Amino acid sequence: MPLKYLKKDNVLLNRFLEYLREGNYQQGDRIMSERALAKEFGCSRNSLREVIKVLQTMGALEIRQCSGIYINSTDILESGNSVKWIALHKDQAIDLHNVRTALEIKALELIPTGQLADVGEKLKHCVEQLDIEHCSEVEFIEHDIMFHDIIWQACGNKVLWSICSDVTNTIYDERVAIAADESRKKASYAEHVIIADAFSSCDLPFIRNICAAHYASVNNYLIEI
Repeated sequence: MPLKYLKKDNVLLNRFLEYLREGNYQQGDRIMSERALAKEFGCSRNSLREVIKVLQTMGALEIRQCSGIYINSTDILESGNSVKWIALHKDQAIDLHNVRTALEIKALELIPTGQLADVGEKLKHCVEQLDIEHCSEVEFIEHDIMFHDIIWQACGNKVLWSICSDVTNTIYDERVAIAADESRKKASYAEHVIIADAFSSCDLPFIRNICAAHYASVNNYLIEI
């Protein structure tokens, strides 16, 4: 899935959640049809389906064939919902994170040595575009997606890139939880800075170790939630 759709879907998910909150929906309520929702949000039905899939995975929505879309649980509409969802589905969240880690390590290994320095410059530019002291949660999530997407694109394997992007779209709540935690958000940003600097060494084993440390740091955070 191309980055532009991932970025749009993340913003769309926030808009969808806000729409559900403002509608004061209760468990068992039926919401608008997929066609009507797509028109309401001015998005494609494909993008909307990705958002609905995420909310269905999180237990918020239920899709009843030939009937419609229903509210399955209102827990996701409460404050701190992402942290709560991860706490209740910790094993699933950690498994998904480990899958993404394995995919990104593989992507790293496929980057030609001669392109490592160039990738590092792109990562540094990405880091410099974010004001970590004043950014919103959505802005941090977009930064995180763009940062890792630079690595995936550099591997030159479109299939692997697509899979990495799909997995990232699935673990949206992990990213929301991190973005909502000021100390973890700043820690992730600092780790991104270190990763960008590591690429300038053009030493792949060293870069892999630095990235692995970042993934382990996030994994530990998920375990402690």
